[in-house]
Parts: sequence; C-alpha cells; structure tokens
Amino acid sequence: MKLHKFINMNKVIISSFLAIGLLLGCKKKEKEPLEYFSFTANGVDYYYPQEKKHGFLGESKTLWAGSSSGNLGYFISARSFENPVAEGTFRFTFFPGDQIPQEDTIILGQNSNMVEIQDFIESGAYYKMHPPLTGKIIFTERSEEKLSGTFEFEATRTTTPVSGSTDSILHITNGKFSIIPTIQNE
Repeated sequence: MKLHKFINMNKVIISSFLAIGLLLGCKKKEKEPLEYFSFTANGVDYYYPQEKKHGFLGESKTLWAGSSSGNLGYFISARSFENPVAEGTFRFTFFPGDQIPQEDTIILGQNSNMVEIQDFIESGAYYKMHPPLTGKIIFTERSEEKLSGTFEFEATRTTTPVSGSTDSILHITNGKFSIIPTIQNE
C-alpha cells in the first residue's frame, strides 16, 4: 500500500513539473509589426512605425515605397510624426526605372542609387551620402506585397547646424525595414 502511494505521489510531482515547464515554454513571442523602419544613428536607436493621418489633401503615411510620376526612380521613404517640424525623413532612390529593384544587395552611391535624410533631429538638418562615404541596402524580401531588408550607410551634413547637433557625419547602422509597396495608380 505504501509503495502504491509513493508511486502516485511521484506521478503527481512529475506531472506538476511537466505542467510548469509547458506553461513557461509557451510564452507568446512578440510579433514584429507588418510595417516598420528602425535604425541606429550615431549610437541612438530610432523606430518609425507605420502611421497614417488624414488631412485636407488626403491620407499621409510615415512609410512609403513606390515609383513617382515622370520616371524619377523607385523610392523607399520613411519619416516620423513625433516631431512635425523635424520628421527625420529618409529617402532611398533607385535608378534606373520605376520598379522594385531587382538586386538583393544594392551599393548606395553607385549607379545613381542614393540616400538622403531631411529634418533629422532638428528642422533644416539635411544629410546626403557623397563619395567616399559608403552604404548598402540588402533586400531579404522583394515583392509587390512586401519589401523587407537591412541597411547601413554614412551621410554628410550639407547644412550648417543652427542648434543642437554638430555632427557632420551621420553613421546609420542596424537599419531594418518592412514596408508594403504602393501599387501603381493606387
């Protein structure tokens, strides 16, 4: 009889540990949002979620990818609505053509593939990548449904600082993005 109780007690203890292990192992993993743009600039982390505002001229979005009229290239653009006078707009431009780039890795600054940043941290702060500065964007997903990837580059400040930051070179690292492209004629 004592052996039977001992075996039952062991079953209860083992079952309890298994249940606790299952509960701890089933933590929900946080999913990344469908659309985002994040990066580190000179050691400070930034995150731009996809946000939409409706105004007098229609809808405005923080993240955008698509072509512009007049065969001006294919664009990936990101900005923040946190500070309306310094939205920190990033703009990647890919030439030639007006389609999603066909290469997985694109060296920025070559073949007219450019990046520029406007009103970053403060109004009027404008950065652009000029040689010999380097950079690249790597697409991990390239389709009409989603553009995802990583990026890093350096850009030179082309305007004189009014106040605040005196950085003349902006080092962008740990860049990640996921954007749903705008369909032509949308």
